Amino acid sequence: MTQEEKDVYNNNMIQFYKPTKSGNGSSCTFSSNGKDKSMYTSLMKQFSWDNSTGRANFKGNQNNPDAKVNVKFSMTEIAGFINAIEKNSEFKGYHSSERQIIRFDFAPYVKDGHQKGFTYRLQREAKDDSTNKVSFLIGFKPEELVLIREFLLFVLRVVFETDQRSQQENFQQKENFHQKNVKNEENSFEESELNDDDIW
Repeated sequence: MTQEEKDVYNNNMIQFYKPTKSGNGSSCTFSSNGKDKSMYTSLMKQFSWDNSTGRANFKGNQNNPDAKVNVKFSMTEIAGFINAIEKNSEFKGYHSSERQIIRFDFAPYVKDGHQKGFTYRLQREAKDDSTNKVSFLIGFKPEELVLIREFLLFVLRVVFETDQRSQQENFQQKENFHQKNVKNEENSFEESELNDDDIW
């Protein structure tokens, strides 16, 4: 992998903005981290809606910790998202830390007997106060799910390729070191006492 490819991978992301006139919209970012073999999702609540321009404001919540959440997912969990999309099934779980509990649910959304897409829901709860909760919700259309699936497959593929390349480089370094030692041993000569009887 070239340095340019590494930079693209380490900074790669896909973003979705889902504003509503009621002001209950959300934005969602899927990003990858090549260093720790993980994927992050960041959700942020819509700040406001301007009826005169018909535009939403998300930037107002950029520095509001109560209006956004960032969750790190492992490779196995990335596979869980992919499996949910491909099998049209639910994937849910939770993360627990010293300060908070994050519950996530990624599942098909059906209304009036017709599936509209998938809903991604996150709930953050304070560890020391179960009443201190905040929920985040965003929906994805079928075409957006294709983008998400392809991005997640790309993340896993690059992780595997990076691991394989790293193993090959380590093996080559060990092999070069071994060959160098063998060559040194072949070229080494240690003077020893000679006895005439040894050659007659």
